Order: sequence, then structure tokens, then C-alpha cells
Amino acid sequence: MRNDICPCFQYYFPFFTVRSETTINIRPAQGAGDAAHSYFSELITTILNRTSSTYGLAKVNVPVENLTQNRSLRLLKEGRRVDLNWAGINLKREQDLRPIRIPLNMGLLGYRLLVIRQDRLSEFDQIRTPDQLNKLIACQGQYWPDSDIIEDNGYIVN
Repeated sequence: MRNDICPCFQYYFPFFTVRSETTINIRPAQGAGDAAHSYFSELITTILNRTSSTYGLAKVNVPVENLTQNRSLRLLKEGRRVDLNWAGINLKREQDLRPIRIPLNMGLLGYRLLVIRQDRLSEFDQIRTPDQLNKLIACQGQYWPDSDIIEDNGYIVN
């Protein structure tokens, strides 16, 4: 802007500044019942609101397209359409992306429960050693970092 066009503008409105709002694109929910998405998107929005006086205005944008976790992580790595994501970590993700080491779940994400079908309860009651458990197949999310850990310990993951 040329100052000679309206020099009085700066004089009469010295407090006036134009602040643009930053848009932070996050991945969409994985489905209608994705409670984790609601939690994280509200957490991010709260943080952005509480830090706006220091870092400037920002808003969260959720793309309408359906993205798997793996695809959203790839888009984040490529710098396209996703600016911030939350996911469990593994060595490859730490090498490819920039982890922000803040325990968003207050460390509770590290707790695991085994779930079995009711009709197999007596079979699991007989398991006493890791070798006996190792003969079974674990069902785990395809891109969950836990799968690598389970497989590295000699278990079969499907």
C-alpha cells in the first residue's frame, strides 16, 4: 500500500492492524462414531483459541473427503491438504514426520486390553504361557503401530 494515498489513515487509526486468520487442516473423522476425532478437534480448537493473542488467529478446517489414517499421514508428509494429524508412532512415522511429543491422552493410549469372543473363553482360560498365546492370530488395525510391536515379538497379526 502506498503511504502517499492516504497519510491520514495511519495517523487517525494507528491501532488498526490487519490480522489474517490461519487455517489448520486436520483429517476428517473415520466414521460417524469417531469419538477420538471429536476429542482431538475440540482440543486443537481450544488450544488455538487460548493462544491466539500470542500466535494469532487460527481456525480448524476439516476436509469433507474421506481419508484413511494412512492416506492422511501421507498427505501430511507431502504438505497437501492436511496440516496436523494425531496418530500412534513408529520408527517410520518418526522419520517421515515431525512428532510433537505431547501426551494428548495423558498417557492412557499406552494401555491395552485383550478382547475375546465369549464362545472362546474356555480356550483362553487354558493359556498359561506366551508360547501358547503365540499360536493364535491377533486381530489388529492394519496401520496401527502396535501391529509392528506384536509381530516383532513373534506373534501373528491379521
